[in-house]
Amino acid sequence: MVEIGDSLGVDLGEAMQSTWPPASVQLTMAARGDTGLANSGYYDWPSQLAGLLTRTHPQVVVVLLGANDLQSMVTGAAVLYDGTPAWNAEYAARVTSIVSESVHAGARVLWVGEPAMETAFLNAGMSRIDDIAQRVIARYPGRAAYLDSNSVLAPGGSFSFDVTGPTGRQVQVRTPDGVHLMPAGADLLAAVAGRALARNWGMHVTGP
Repeated sequence: MVEIGDSLGVDLGEAMQSTWPPASVQLTMAARGDTGLANSGYYDWPSQLAGLLTRTHPQVVVVLLGANDLQSMVTGAAVLYDGTPAWNAEYAARVTSIVSESVHAGARVLWVGEPAMETAFLNAGMSRIDDIAQRVIARYPGRAAYLDSNSVLAPGGSFSFDVTGPTGRQVQVRTPDGVHLMPAGADLLAAVAGRALARNWGMHVTGP
């Protein structure tokens, strides 16, 4: 299994490494902070993923990307401005490249949506990016699935630093910056990711 993403992807990947039994899954955690799909000149995820797919031949690619992508994109001589229809279409094409590349290599894709954010601007942007990703994933039934991270990090879709944990007690799931995940939040997200793999493809990475 390969996990890619931005700094929230690092949070998730580290939780997957620490909470998923090594005997259950061989995990290559390749998420990298400050990356995304908008600025391919800084970090080209499709090219990086191609190498990972060739080297590891994963059954599943877990993706958590988007938090750094509210910026203009350059395609050839054109500059596409964030929030415009042209930007949305190009971003969908870049999500598609990640999914199709993985599927054509024989892997399934679990796309984890970015959670609600504290600031209104970033929150609205993540909601738009998550909607784009969901529409792309829907074109790959059986081969790709979308996981709404708000199901555990922001029940009801509203940002919160704390949520009710499995034991009924409040746990802090977000860091003071209103963006990243506390270890408890990352662990909760890793747990639902594991359940999503079992539900969609019968892959039990966290036990029966």
